[in-house]
Order: sequence, then C-alpha cells, then structure tokens
Amino acid sequence: MVYKHAISTIVPARAVDFRTEEISSV
Repeated sequence: MVYKHAISTIVPARAVDFRTEEISSV
C-alpha cells in the first residue's frame, strides 16, 4: 500500500518536472 502510494506520488512529480523542462527549453 505505502509503496504503491509512493509510486503514484513520485510519477506525477516527475511528469511535472519533465513538462517544466520542456517549457523552459522552448
């Protein structure tokens, strides 16, 4: 349960970080 919750928290955070990099590089 805790492991699954951590994944669902980390993955969206990485997605946001990726989007931020993409916007910054444009």
